[in-house]
Amino acid sequence: MKTTRDLCFCLCIVIAMTKIWSIDANTEGLQKISTNLRQHLNDAFCENRHRDNERNKVKVRRYITDAFENYKLQVKIDSFSGYNGNCFKGENIIGILAGERNGTAIDKITLMGAHYDTTKNTPGVDDNGSGVSALLEAAEAARMVKSGACKPKNTILFVAFDVEEMEDERDVESGFMGSKHFVDEWLQDFLNAEGNARSHFQGALIMDTIMNYNNAIDTQSYPDDLLTYFPEVKRHLINRNHRGDFVTVIGRRTDAEFSDNFTSHLSEVKVADTHTEVFRLPLDGVPTEQQMSQYYFFAASAHIRFWQKESPYLRALFITDTAKFRIPMVKCYHKPCDDNSMITDENLMFLARTTKAATNMLIELGDNSATDCLVGVASTIQPHSGLPYLVMAAIMFFIIDRISQ
Repeated sequence: MKTTRDLCFCLCIVIAMTKIWSIDANTEGLQKISTNLRQHLNDAFCENRHRDNERNKVKVRRYITDAFENYKLQVKIDSFSGYNGNCFKGENIIGILAGERNGTAIDKITLMGAHYDTTKNTPGVDDNGSGVSALLEAAEAARMVKSGACKPKNTILFVAFDVEEMEDERDVESGFMGSKHFVDEWLQDFLNAEGNARSHFQGALIMDTIMNYNNAIDTQSYPDDLLTYFPEVKRHLINRNHRGDFVTVIGRRTDAEFSDNFTSHLSEVKVADTHTEVFRLPLDGVPTEQQMSQYYFFAASAHIRFWQKESPYLRALFITDTAKFRIPMVKCYHKPCDDNSMITDENLMFLARTTKAATNMLIELGDNSATDCLVGVASTIQPHSGLPYLVMAAIMFFIIDRISQ
């Protein structure tokens, strides 16, 4: 009997330690992503990148291009110019991870995008150094899907947009110039690369201002007129005492399947006291001008240029930390204090969660059935996370011991 109890005790401990080691390995994975994100932010996204700041724009373009080339992606430059109250020139930088079906009608293309420019008076660490850092980290992780069992069948695009910041915050047409040119020109040519054999577009993840995490009470707000349309989100904010502890996923009914997929991947990357809020706008297809005005905040990023395309509609999600509706960005949005003070351990772990979820979704939509290609889908970050499993092991042993007596 003693031998049986000893064996049971060993089994319980092995189960508990296996769970602890699994959590530690996953924790290490998220922390590695966090470290990489910190390096990108410090190396390239702590200085102003407005269209008038040519020296810094050239430097950051070189940084993004070099990164894509180092990741063995095909790099394309989408140059454009125009006038939106001021004459402008811009360059979208595109990294292509070509799948086996690239250039055919059966290719199912997925995109991750973020704008790299800023307004005039800000270093733009959160807006939008955070989004571009996530883009680069996801592109680097995609290197592992380029060969062997992890090679994707479908093509993945990584796009850094230029000249996106609006001159007038309530006028969409005063901004998002890079994404407009990309969607109207470059993407259409790419989808139709084989003449009449149009490739299928699965959707775009647009990352814009995504690293501000604030778990303190009364740090999150929203305009009342917007929350009126989303009572469930309003209830969540009230129940959590208006904490800025969530990432926001914004899409139309048209984007519902794509949105559900991304939300599912977010739920699999668990970071303690971090949540997801989904805003599903009651829109089908191209929004009208009245709807754009009604949901003005939800139109404030590059995804709107995908939404404006007629059938076949282009699915796209706007991923954000809500920007100016969360402290400290309430006072730092488009201001000098959106600087390297935003680069904290908490903010980086919050950003790492979104980055990992996006990466895993891109790999999955690359039509890769090898689950070990995903970037640690079961991560949990919380202090002393192994303790509950040791307690569970002790309880299991006690029960078995009592039964066996």
